Amino acid sequence: MKVKINFNDLLSYFKVKKNIENLIYIFLNIVFWIFVFMILLMNAYSAGSIFLYHDNHDHHLAFLSYLGGMAANGILPGIDFYSPHSIFIPLVVGIFFKILGVNQVNIGIADGVVIFLTMVFVYKTARFFLPNIFAKLAVLTLLLSHTGRDNPWFNDFIMLFVAMGVYIFASYIKERKNYKLIILGIVIASLPYMRQQGLVIGFTFLALPIILFYAGAIIKEQYQHIFKTLIKTFIISNLIFWLFVLLRNGFEGLEILFSSLTSLVDMAQPAIGYENTIPTIANYLFNYTTDGMDWHGYFMRYLSYWFIVILPALYFVYRPFSLNASKIAILNEDSIRFIVALITLSTMIFNYPINEDARLRVQFGIGIALFIDVLYLCFWNKNIKILSIIALSIVFLFINHTKVKQFVETSINNFNNIKTTKSNYYKMGYDTPYAGMKFKADYASHLQTLLSSIESYHQSHPDKEIIFDGELVDINNYLFLLFSSPKIALQHKFPYYYGTFSRESFFPDIQNKFDEFVATNKPIIIGCEDTSNRAIEQGYKVLNKINEACNILVPIENEKIEN
Repeated sequence: MKVKINFNDLLSYFKVKKNIENLIYIFLNIVFWIFVFMILLMNAYSAGSIFLYHDNHDHHLAFLSYLGGMAANGILPGIDFYSPHSIFIPLVVGIFFKILGVNQVNIGIADGVVIFLTMVFVYKTARFFLPNIFAKLAVLTLLLSHTGRDNPWFNDFIMLFVAMGVYIFASYIKERKNYKLIILGIVIASLPYMRQQGLVIGFTFLALPIILFYAGAIIKEQYQHIFKTLIKTFIISNLIFWLFVLLRNGFEGLEILFSSLTSLVDMAQPAIGYENTIPTIANYLFNYTTDGMDWHGYFMRYLSYWFIVILPALYFVYRPFSLNASKIAILNEDSIRFIVALITLSTMIFNYPINEDARLRVQFGIGIALFIDVLYLCFWNKNIKILSIIALSIVFLFINHTKVKQFVETSINNFNNIKTTKSNYYKMGYDTPYAGMKFKADYASHLQTLLSSIESYHQSHPDKEIIFDGELVDINNYLFLLFSSPKIALQHKFPYYYGTFSRESFFPDIQNKFDEFVATNKPIIIGCEDTSNRAIEQGYKVLNKINEACNILVPIENEKIEN
């Protein structure tokens, strides 16, 4: 079917000034979002592709690589095996791994895409009470903290769902469509299974309709309807999920799920539980870094970016109560600001000390729009637009000039790292789980030796499964070795633990299950410390040494003696 273009109509269209303005607006919007996406992806890709450490990296890398990799292979964390760190986040990472392949670069890409989607929801929420240009300024402010140097980060994933929930709630306040409450209820139900922060944030979401009612923002019938719908959806969503687990793994699956969830709850301690006193927490709030120089420069030394976000949040929580007491109508925009502010403040309970960019962006990222809203209310005057823009820009750059400089320098450095390979770095082959990653030469050589030993063993033993047992932090990015084999096994239902969360404390027969599996199947083992020692006692040998704690182990075969 051919599409005929009437050039006269096209010409008439461009003669209308409003149409041209609309096209320019659409074009600039597309350019803006492409710019944001490319910056995020470049920084995330760079963080994933260039591994600057020898054998020590943030433990989040180990969790995301192992749990996401297992999920990509159809073995679900917290459902098929005990997962004390997260249940749902690995499923999100696993989707990216399934499409792109299991390697660290793709963790960075997944993180970049998730952050971008979070910014889209922050922007869409901000548009309920801010003009377009100021909503974009909120996104740019949030972008400044995403230099990719601390990827991957679990909280980036949970904040996507938090930002999504805030937008859906705000959208319901604006449009009163019931299906949005159902979607919000599903989002709230998923939060406790993601990270420990999800527990408090989920409860805050459920409490919001009650608090909105007492603030005078909604009438009693509305709050009852919202609350009942959210609770019903929350309960039904959980029951459907539990039924799925029950059908998949029986009551043992529910035991795994609730044990994993118990660990998440146990880790959900308030800030003061992390050996912080009230004075130290107050110091962190007023002075973002130890020297106060990271985000705000010398003149903002004692006014942290956290504090700038907290003050608007507290004000917009107070505002509906004040309007209600004054018998002034509370607009939908005030209710939406109230929702954003309360959810933002609910994130304060976790992640102290607050001295990292990552903690800033994921904990208060959704509240950045409130900061921009204050600037807008203080400095914007439609009658003197140019002067207003100049005044606002001066204030914005005064607060952020150090961060702008740092962001530009880091982005340029990341681009150069992607563009050129330094002389002392080696780029791994694309046929490995380390596809496209750059390592220091000696480290890359060691990894290649480990990969070659597994590949050679598989050539003579193609049916052998490969399994892992040990402490994740001991092995870090070596866990990608597990995914160099086409046959990844779950050796028992509870294959790893985290720090002080001993598997034996939950499942006393854990060691017997593992030993039984090894004795029956004789798999390749990536094991650490006690696992390595027991395997050797059970007829295994070290195929290759990974590091001081961990080894690749294979069974000793009975050699036939020919006469």
